[in-house]
Amino acid sequence: MEIRTVDKLIRELSNELSWRTKEISHLRVEAKAKKGSLKDTILRSGVAITYCHWEGFIKNSTELFLNYLNYQKILVSDLQLVYVTHAMKKEIQSFSETKNVDACVTFLNALFDRQNLVAKIKHENYVDTQSNLSSTVFDNIARSIGINTAPYKDYYPYIDESIVNARNDIAHGQKLMIDEQVFEQLADKVSNLLRMYKDDIENIVALKSYLLMNP
Repeated sequence: MEIRTVDKLIRELSNELSWRTKEISHLRVEAKAKKGSLKDTILRSGVAITYCHWEGFIKNSTELFLNYLNYQKILVSDLQLVYVTHAMKKEIQSFSETKNVDACVTFLNALFDRQNLVAKIKHENYVDTQSNLSSTVFDNIARSIGINTAPYKDYYPYIDESIVNARNDIAHGQKLMIDEQVFEQLADKVSNLLRMYKDDIENIVALKSYLLMNP
């Protein structure tokens, strides 16, 4: 898929958010309607599925944005540095892992040579959530596309304790019992986080804040 326009990006982001929040909503309805052990099963599975939507949306929406950025045909020299890292990931990794002077010179040559070339932004199966989207991993992913993570900081303890750890306990076979009120809170917070992230991506695009000099 090639995302060349703002409208296409917003449509894809909206679709990505819509089916996920609908599924979370369906789980809430089912949990309210059931009793006993079936209710417990739905609540436990609901935690695992809600985590999947947390991880899946952050990964996919980030890659959708990078896809869009790639097809804007922007010169490397015109991009904010944080976005240049996606165009030169391989060279940066080689540079950071070596003490060899030739490798350092190679990196600098690549940097200077590419300044007036169109940036090729990697995006397909690119974002690594480490299969465990903790607050630390999320923070790095969000900042890598220029998102200010300050508004998310208050959520970080909850992300680690109630989203990631609870999912891990259930996924690893622990008999973690989930209260309906706890699941309701989880569903609300994850849905809010996903909407925040979508809004932040759309604001970056609307303001073209990925450019070194905004128009």
